[in-house]
Formats: sequence, C-alpha cells, structure tokens
Amino acid sequence: MGAAVSGPDPARLLAAVYRKLLTVPAKISARGAAGITKRWRAAYLAGRSPDGQTWAPLAASTVRRKGSTAILRRTDGTLDQTRAVPSPGAGIRLLTGPLARYHMLAYKTRPARRVLPRRMPADWLTLLGKLADEENRKATR
Repeated sequence: MGAAVSGPDPARLLAAVYRKLLTVPAKISARGAAGITKRWRAAYLAGRSPDGQTWAPLAASTVRRKGSTAILRRTDGTLDQTRAVPSPGAGIRLLTGPLARYHMLAYKTRPARRVLPRRMPADWLTLLGKLADEENRKATR
C-alpha cells in the first residue's frame, strides 16, 4: 500500500483556482469599462471618433450660427451620457446620448461624426488584454 499523501487535496486546490477564475470576466469588464470611458471621452473632447478618425470641421455657416467651432458640445449632454458600463456577469456596453445617432452617418451637407466605434479600437483591446493578464495572474496566485 502507498503512503498517505499529506497536505492540501490537489482536487480542492484546483477547484478553488477555478472558482477564482470564474470571477475574472466580471473584474475585467468592471475595470475595462472605466478605462474605456476615459479613453472614449478623451477622443470625443479631441473631436475624434473612438477609433481615431478626426471629425470634419463645422461649416462656416454653422460656426456663425452657433458662435463656436466646438463639435457636439452645445450642452455636453451627449458627452455626459457617453460611457462604457459593465454588463451583468461579463461584457461591456457602450452608451451615449440619443442625439449621437444623427451624427453617425452623413446627411445632406452634414458629414458623419462617429461617436460610436465601428469596431473595437486598438487601444481598448490593448487595455482589456492588459487587464485580463492582471486578473488572471491574481486569480492563479
């Protein structure tokens, strides 16, 4: 007969690691949403789409009427509503004000000024990858 193994049960240790790993997606989405919101609003304030495309300047007639060259900043209502939020469990939702929809596509003489990205911006993916590495490392310590 073999000698009894002392110490923690390997199956229990593995189960504990799996339980920790199950929390990783939610942690990534919570931390990622905050980082994406910061990056998204910085792009918005700089007059760029989240994927880096600079918005077309306002027409001279619009600047005369508004008295400003600021794009999508009349009340900052859309900017204030622009944010990423963690979804229940895992995932990230992108939210913005209802007026943003009018600027997503060009219309007559108004060029498109994309508030939402067409695809996940590279810097957002880099952020999420970094967070995933950190959270996985923490969970498997």
